[in-house]
Amino acid sequence: MIEVQIPKDIRKYEAKLVGPFTLRQLIAFIVGCVIAYFTYKVMSSLNLKEHAVPMCMLLASPALAMGYVKPYGMPMERFLQTAFITTVLAPAERKYKTKNTFKYAAIKQKTQSKKEYQKRLKKDKKLAASDSKYESFK
Repeated sequence: MIEVQIPKDIRKYEAKLVGPFTLRQLIAFIVGCVIAYFTYKVMSSLNLKEHAVPMCMLLASPALAMGYVKPYGMPMERFLQTAFITTVLAPAERKYKTKNTFKYAAIKQKTQSKKEYQKRLKKDKKLAASDSKYESFK
């Protein structure tokens, strides 16, 4: 009987298209090779052949990273999108200050003793009797 090892987590399985490459890795590899080829051609036409190979590696590495690197189990473009949103568009610490009027109202409002409350009621009744704006206090 033939035994085949089955991966424990089938969600991590990626179907291979050509050899050991998945479709995503193959496309990233081809794009990286095209970028490296054109970079080498441009650098060699400018007589900068000694700097051509490092420049090819530098410019092709983002394309290769899109196919091979999966930070936190996410594809690279989704990770970069999430990182951009959380750091630039919606940072955890705001660069500006907001005025919380409810906080200031809570600080200003004191707890009143019964004596102070009765005193305030008398004052409100006096105002209501003398001024028509305070009719609701009657």
